[in-house]
Amino acid sequence: MYDIAVQVPGRNPLRGSYGAACTTARRVARVLTLCLLFLPAAGCQVLDGVLTSTFMPSPEQEIEFGVEVAREIEKGLVFVDDPEVVEYIRRLGRIVVSNSPQDAVVPTTFYVVQNGEINAFAIPGGNIYVHTGLIEASADEAELVSVLGHEFGHVVYRHGMEHAARAQGYGAMQQIFLGQEAGGIATLAAGMITQGVLLNYSRSDELEADSLAIPTLYSANYDPSGMVTFFETLKDRYGETSGGVGTLFASHPPTSDRIERVRQSIATLPPKDELYRPVNDLRRVQARMDQLGLTADE
Repeated sequence: MYDIAVQVPGRNPLRGSYGAACTTARRVARVLTLCLLFLPAAGCQVLDGVLTSTFMPSPEQEIEFGVEVAREIEKGLVFVDDPEVVEYIRRLGRIVVSNSPQDAVVPTTFYVVQNGEINAFAIPGGNIYVHTGLIEASADEAELVSVLGHEFGHVVYRHGMEHAARAQGYGAMQQIFLGQEAGGIATLAAGMITQGVLLNYSRSDELEADSLAIPTLYSANYDPSGMVTFFETLKDRYGETSGGVGTLFASHPPTSDRIERVRQSIATLPPKDELYRPVNDLRRVQARMDQLGLTADE
């Protein structure tokens, strides 16, 4: 049994009474009516923004939901528990978190999963799962950290939680959190996983996560061009499609356009003398994984 390293607070899903929530909903409805009447071109964007900011689940609710998502997902995962490998990834994770230009509203924990796919993924509540295939495929630490930073971006911007709320309906999801029905949140989490909702990121989600990873690398003194070379390696290996790279780029693979966007973002950073692409610790961990039989067969 694998324990999740996330502390779950007691339920505190929504402040105020149900009547207060209804009052808020009526006020939002009036605002939306005005927006749609007087700003028809931007009406959809206004509607989307108001719904997200008003009815998005709280961080406490996301943690509660994330525990159930993790419990369901982890039934199919094989965790690596070797201290050397796990501590290496968690050390890099701490570097990412401490150098990110934005903080996450939920605690973030990194796990290593035995799987040969070049993949990593984040779920609501802050868990990030790193495949051994990703560690093995990384040419240097800057490449590996670029992916960890990207996944942390999904945590910071709450992309998985937002997709779940949209799919369920903001109001319906709040009713589930408010309700007393046993197993309601667990049932919701299982359904979202089955439907593939949580990791079905949009193009804007992926670009937003990229945009957080780049300054994170730079702040940590990693060469942010590690993201470019990692994307190029995948594109050369698999082409501009998602085949063979798991869910990491399933819907938005590393196309030439995406690579060029990353290059342009890097070009806006101030010059910096010391940007590194270290390899020694990565090679040590890769050798350890090979010793443990965790690397893919040739």
